[in-house]
Amino acid sequence: MTPSLKTLPSCRGRCDPWRTAVAAGFTVVEMLVAVAAVTLIAVGIAQIFRATGETVRVGKRVSNLSTYAQTIERQMRLDIASMTRQGFLLIHHQYVDADQDGQFTLVGDAVPLSASDRFARPRRIDEMMFFAQGEFESLREPIHPDRSPRSSQARVYFGHGLGRNPADPQYTLEINLDDDNSTATGFGLAGANRYAADWTLARQVTLLIPPGSIAQDPLNPPVTNPTLAQQPDNAIQIGMQPAAFSVFRVINLNEPFGAALPPSSRLVRAGPPVRPAFACGVVDIASLDLEWIRSVVLDAQQISSITIPYTLIGTSGPSFTIDLAPQDPNSTTQRMQSWMRQALPADPNNGRRIRVEPTPPDYLGVLDDGVPHAHEYQRTDQVMLSSFNFVPHCTEFIVEWSFGKIYPPASARAGELIWHGLPRRIDMNGDGVPDPPDLAAPYQGTTGFNGDQYVQTYQKLDGTTGQRVVSPWVVQPPVLGAGPVPLSMYSYFGYVDPTFAPAANDPPSVPWAWPSLIRVTMSLVDPADPQREQTFQFVFEVPKPPDERGF
Repeated sequence: MTPSLKTLPSCRGRCDPWRTAVAAGFTVVEMLVAVAAVTLIAVGIAQIFRATGETVRVGKRVSNLSTYAQTIERQMRLDIASMTRQGFLLIHHQYVDADQDGQFTLVGDAVPLSASDRFARPRRIDEMMFFAQGEFESLREPIHPDRSPRSSQARVYFGHGLGRNPADPQYTLEINLDDDNSTATGFGLAGANRYAADWTLARQVTLLIPPGSIAQDPLNPPVTNPTLAQQPDNAIQIGMQPAAFSVFRVINLNEPFGAALPPSSRLVRAGPPVRPAFACGVVDIASLDLEWIRSVVLDAQQISSITIPYTLIGTSGPSFTIDLAPQDPNSTTQRMQSWMRQALPADPNNGRRIRVEPTPPDYLGVLDDGVPHAHEYQRTDQVMLSSFNFVPHCTEFIVEWSFGKIYPPASARAGELIWHGLPRRIDMNGDGVPDPPDLAAPYQGTTGFNGDQYVQTYQKLDGTTGQRVVSPWVVQPPVLGAGPVPLSMYSYFGYVDPTFAPAANDPPSVPWAWPSLIRVTMSLVDPADPQREQTFQFVFEVPKPPDERGF
């Protein structure tokens, strides 16, 4: 029997492999949607990676600046720890006078970070100077290994330096040891110091070495070059290196050396000899000691009639008198403060600072300038111009101090330390006027010492203790006639208080009141990105005098 045939159901096209493949694929619209989705995902991932990369880059920059700031803090802490009361401490608080009008204004004295900065602001360029005891060595390269100047006493100075304009024809000329750096343009003015990102904080350590304190044994091997011939140490040459006659500028400018000094082809020229000055940026030795400095300040003679005998500088000759503008003859305090200001390396009242350069201006040029036997000195001078560079790209330097007192319980800032210095002001209300609303929080407590009262405790002759209010004129005399906010102010910390009037059972003198803490605030920029500014703050403890340390 023939089997019957069953009729198979029709595939209706579903069994055609080609037709099946076409029916299962993506349409054009679906493909476009898929591509767009993948693109969006890729863009999102890229943004995530970019943001991560930017975060890492910023983090590295902040980390680098923080590490750099830690190095700065470490050096300053070591310097301040070596501070001695055998010298004095001077702090100069100063705003940049960008418009050169002699007054502080929020708008006129604003200094930009760079040429593209749209948010210029006033900036501080404080100075701090004190004396230290330790082990110090000149930064100048020794002319002879047996004559490397060293000392256990030094003046330590922190403050912004001024650079010369590289376009100035004087920029690459031979450095004069008595140059006061008066040709450098000021901070915020056109030239090398126009923008804050280009400023450099200097650290100058000046060795104090009286003539005759270093052994003058014959050199081995001997020096034969006439320019480098050995000269005995004298008022302007120590260890065959140039030295300033004094740390006091007024004395350096007026000493009558003449024939009293041995001839030297470098330091004696036709007419008066060279008077090495610290402002030139290449001198880091002074031919005196802490005892000499103390005697000048405590003697407190009028600068218009000061007489310095030659015996103080280790050579023979008559005394001489300096004739300058007089001060109040009845104010011992004012005369002491005048001498302290004279010890700053350059005169800030005339807009001068130490010369500093990012690199030697003409290092190769002095190697073949046609001057025989002088290359060793000139090459060292070139290197010295960048040796005091402590913090390049330092846009602000603020120094404040405290007696360690705190605000009373009734104050809005109860329990916080009271800091003294110039008030910090920014234009917080946008009126361009430095009025009380512009006190920069949280520093509105930073004030001149005149608004505070410090009670000093001292020991009487019978062993009991007494107390007295320290005169604000001794520590921080007020600045008069300077508008609502002065451009600058000084804080003085000397040897003995000249205003102390002993009563019965009182000692003949009491120590000058010194701070217990110093606060330094500085701003730095990343040299690769001068629009990025970061601020750091450090607090240092001032060493106590020996009688307060328990030994």
